[in-house]
Amino acid sequence: YNQGTNPLTPQEIRHVVFASYFNDWLIEKVKQWKNIKYISDILNINKKRFGDKSTHQELYVLFGIFMNLNKPNYSINSDSKKKKHEIKIGINQDYYSSTNYVVEFMNYARNLDEIESQALIISCEKFVNKFISFLKTVYYDNGLTYPLSKEIYQSKTTRNYKMQTSILMIMTSVYSYIDNKNIPFESNEETEKIRMVIRKGFMKSDFPTTTSSTTEPTFLVKTISTIIDDIEKSFNI
Repeated sequence: YNQGTNPLTPQEIRHVVFASYFNDWLIEKVKQWKNIKYISDILNINKKRFGDKSTHQELYVLFGIFMNLNKPNYSINSDSKKKKHEIKIGINQDYYSSTNYVVEFMNYARNLDEIESQALIISCEKFVNKFISFLKTVYYDNGLTYPLSKEIYQSKTTRNYKMQTSILMIMTSVYSYIDNKNIPFESNEETEKIRMVIRKGFMKSDFPTTTSSTTEPTFLVKTISTIIDDIEKSFNI
């Protein structure tokens, strides 16, 4: 059935296997965002990525890290015999593929009732809206159309890579720190400062020069920690 000229992508299959109130909400939300230019640009919601659910998959990675930061081991029931995961700065030390975050979150969401799902939707929507607003204010409004690409730390345009999952993962954690510490970024001076600090953190890390997987957990934690260290020094935290 799935071996024709247009087989389903793994994420399209997950949308069936892990059907939930939350997934229904996300499908409608991405549909709305596709028609809002700055959000469509920031998340790179082009026709292909919208159709094959690549954008949805990346948002599930974001939500997985958000949940790790706020409720570590959220997917493990108190009566479960599953081993608890080691979580550092939102990154699961056992997950070497970003799709692990997707499956974990979607499996968690499908077991929630409607009331529980609404609570999850509200918290996730609040965070992702603030995250997008941050990217718009600090980067997009200052000429950087694709802040979740290599353009966040290098000057040249990366035409073919407008969204990089590992950078999304890093920036989800970094923004959560900025939000929790109430670091200002509204004025022109503040946006320039935070852009320079994040760029400096990326450049000090091994991220720009690595030839290995950029979603390897130890590598992600090291990169995030380097950026946060620079933020703390620059803002005297």
